[in-house]
Amino acid sequence: MVTGGGRVSKGFLSNDLSRRDALKIGLKGSVYAAPIVLGATVVQSVGAVTPAQTTATTAAPTLSTTTTAAPVTRTPSVTVTPSSGPAGTPFTITLANFPASTAGAVYINATGLPVTTDANGNATVVFKDLSTPPGSYQVDANVGNVSNQNSPTIQITAPALVGAVTVTSAGGCNPTVFTGSEFPTGVDLGVYITSPSGTNISSFSTFQAHPDGTFQLFTTSGLPTGSLNLVVSAASNVSPHANVLNTTPFMQAACVGDQPYIDGNQVIAGTPLTFTGGHFSPGSTLTVSARSTNGTLLGSTSVTVTATNTQNPGTFSGTLSTTGFPVGTIELVVTATGSNTVLAATNQNIV
Repeated sequence: MVTGGGRVSKGFLSNDLSRRDALKIGLKGSVYAAPIVLGATVVQSVGAVTPAQTTATTAAPTLSTTTTAAPVTRTPSVTVTPSSGPAGTPFTITLANFPASTAGAVYINATGLPVTTDANGNATVVFKDLSTPPGSYQVDANVGNVSNQNSPTIQITAPALVGAVTVTSAGGCNPTVFTGSEFPTGVDLGVYITSPSGTNISSFSTFQAHPDGTFQLFTTSGLPTGSLNLVVSAASNVSPHANVLNTTPFMQAACVGDQPYIDGNQVIAGTPLTFTGGHFSPGSTLTVSARSTNGTLLGSTSVTVTATNTQNPGTFSGTLSTTGFPVGTIELVVTATGSNTVLAATNQNIV
C-alpha cells in the first residue's frame, strides 16, 4: 500500500527482501506504469492520483402534455318493445339521446304522439290503438328538430279480438237485447247487424262502453228472420266497419202480427221529451226509460196502456224530463213494469 509520504508500507513487503533493500520509488509527477510483483501480490504503481471524474447525468426535461378529450357524440335513437302484436297491444316507445327537456313527437305512419324529453334527453310513450289494421308501421321521432337515425317498426299481426256479447230475445216481435262485456273503455265503438255473408242490415250510433267494459243495446226496428251477426268494431273516421273487435252470431225470430213501437220527438236538452207508443196489451202497466247509447239509465216514467180504437187498441203517451241528459243520441226503451224484457225501443236525438 502506498502511503502519503511515498513509502511502501511494511506490510506489503515480501519476506524474501531485506528491509535494507527497500525499494525507493521516486515520484516526480510521472506515473510508472509497470506493476511491481512482490511475491504473490501485484501492486500497481502510481504517481499522482487522478481522482475519478464524477459524471452527473441530467435527466431530459419531461414535457407536460394536456390532452383534450374529443366531444362524445350522442346518437338519437328510438326503440320499440315489443316489436309486434295484435291491435290493441301496448307498444312502449323509448327515445334516447335527444335534446334535453324539449317537446317533440313520435310518429307512427304519420300519427303523432306528443312527447317531452327529460334532462338526459330521454322519453317514453306508449302506443295502443285497437283500430290499427294489420301491417308494418315505421316509428320515427322529432324533438327540437332532431330526428332519430334508425327507424324501428311496429308489426300489427292481427285485429284486436276482444269482448263478449250475450244475445237475448223474448221472441216474436220483441226487440233483441245485446249485452256486451270485457270491451275496451275510452274507445269509440261501432255496432252493426249483418247477414252471414257480411251485408250490412242495421247499425247503432257510435258509443263507448261503461267504465267496467260493459254495454247494452236493443234492436230498434224489425230485423229479417234467421241467422244474423252482431259486429262490434273500433270506430274510425276512415272505415268504421273495418276494425272488427268481436262478431257474435244470433237467430232472429219471426215477428207475427203488429210489432209494438215507441216514438219520440227531437228536443233541446233540458226540455220535456214527449213520446207515444202503440200495439201493446190494453190495461198493462209499462215503464218507459231513457238510456244512453251504451245502456246507462238516464231517467224513467210509468205509463198505462189504453184501448183507444180498434185500429190501434193498445196505446200510451207520456213525457220525460231531459235535465242532465247528454247531447246526442239516446234510446227510449219500453219494458213491462218489474221486468227486464224489452218490448220496444227507438233512438232519440237530444240537441
